[in-house]
Amino acid sequence: MRAMEIGDTSVMMAIGVKKTELRNITEQDLSSVTDFESLKLLWPTSILGNCTF
Repeated sequence: MRAMEIGDTSVMMAIGVKKTELRNITEQDLSSVTDFESLKLLWPTSILGNCTF
């Protein structure tokens, strides 16, 4: 909201990109995941941060 209030289009664009990434994360193919180690290899750190489990 603050970015909209001050008209900061670059922040608004960055927020839009992040929201799209979060929405699309559910489309990731997890069929190869058999254990926690294989899940960690697919963990999207750019979206969710470092895997802590």
